Amino acid sequence: MSSSRMTNDEIAEGLASKKIKDRRRAAKALARNPVESLAGLLYRAFLNEKKGLRTWETQCEMISALGILGHRAALA
Repeated sequence: MSSSRMTNDEIAEGLASKKIKDRRRAAKALARNPVESLAGLLYRAFLNEKKGLRTWETQCEMISALGILGHRAALA
């Protein structure tokens, strides 16, 4: 993944990555450059992420990005 602006494919790969750092970076990228077509993928990644007790920072980034994207399913 590039350190500058991430492509949609890189964000999708980051959200699916096994590395916490990659998932957090992808969530931050979505918060900076909202792409509504990736909101569902981000939400599913968040649902998996919240199972982990040590991933609170990544969860916060994902919640922030979901809020910026206005993803309604996250409110339920």
